[in-house]
Amino acid sequence: MKIRQFIKHEFVTVDAYHGVSQIRKKIATNRGAVVLMENSPIGYLSPKDLVSYSCNLVIDCMSEKPKLSADLKIQEALKIMEDASSDILLVYEEANFIGILDKGDITNHLVNMLEVNHINLQGVVHDLKNPISNMMGILHILEQSLENPDDTELLIFAKKACKTANDLITELLKPETHQMQVTLQEAVDLNQLIIKCINDIQLNIEKKQIRLKVSPPINQRAITMGNSVAVRRVIDNLLSNAIKFTPDRGQIEIITDISQDHYTISIADSGIGIPEHMKPFLFDKFTAAKRTGTQGEPTTGLGLHTTKMICEQYQIGFDYESTEGKGSVFYLKFSIK
Repeated sequence: MKIRQFIKHEFVTVDAYHGVSQIRKKIATNRGAVVLMENSPIGYLSPKDLVSYSCNLVIDCMSEKPKLSADLKIQEALKIMEDASSDILLVYEEANFIGILDKGDITNHLVNMLEVNHINLQGVVHDLKNPISNMMGILHILEQSLENPDDTELLIFAKKACKTANDLITELLKPETHQMQVTLQEAVDLNQLIIKCINDIQLNIEKKQIRLKVSPPINQRAITMGNSVAVRRVIDNLLSNAIKFTPDRGQIEIITDISQDHYTISIADSGIGIPEHMKPFLFDKFTAAKRTGTQGEPTTGLGLHTTKMICEQYQIGFDYESTEGKGSVFYLKFSIK
């Protein structure tokens, strides 16, 4: 998106040779003014300029500021404003002054867009809840009539998948204020969560004939305080990515390490790895670093962003290592009782 739609064509002006005492209140009230010399704009005077410089005339108080092109993208303009420490700059088109750009207008627009997108997302999530609930009901009915053990096992997997989706939807539908609270309200057995997550991915593992190794074998409890749905979502996301980006007959290893007060889960894969040029954008929302899986599996670009956000919210240590062509390792570090 370009800045053109945010350019203001109406603005306050002051003459370059006016005395500072005459315009001080005007500058403070309007967050600055375009400075004119013989009716032509020569710059922008901000309240910060008046504080930074001790001078009598407007022209002596002006600091040099960059000019913006009307064809700049929003992110480019914001970067220039940040570097110049200026929230308002003059905008030109083909050397002609056409208006000013106010960082506050862009910020307000982006906040409104986020609110609209959030409302739309909540609507979509809410609409998904009923179909999934209906599917769970149908699966329950089918479970009563099946006799073949293999069919029953597949049905159990389907029910677990529906329950996981339903739990995720319930979490997403919670008010935003609730989601942002760090609620250490339940004991979470990390090893039991790992076992559940492994059960969830069995069909996908078998489909790609991936070897799954767990070391050392899970045989003890590891209790942390947190939100079981959120922690499970993190582990599910990392395992899902490992499967997605590991070729057929590759390997995924879940390594657990317990110390006196910390429990580390490492999820390593022999997949395609992450190129160096993608790493700076890896955790961006709808990241440009998103890629399809080794069997063409689709991706939203949200998984790692969500994972990082949850880890920050619940104070879970999170790190990774990756080499293109050799695979990736993601680390989760939990405080334990």
